[in-house]
Amino acid sequence: MLIDEFIVAAHAQGLEPRPLQALQAATIMPARMMGIEESVGRLKVNQYADIVAVAANPAQDISALRG
Repeated sequence: MLIDEFIVAAHAQGLEPRPLQALQAATIMPARMMGIEESVGRLKVNQYADIVAVAANPAQDISALRG
């Protein structure tokens, strides 16, 4: 998902497009809406997740995800 899509997803869920909220709008929030948050949507033991390694913290600066 592109950074702009993170921000659009945050707006669609009534969230301010701050970096952490944008990440949540693309991860845990959809999992909650689908009723599958116990198995996907966050990094936790026994949950499914994709991981992206970046040089900076995208929860503080969403542009860290730009590649």
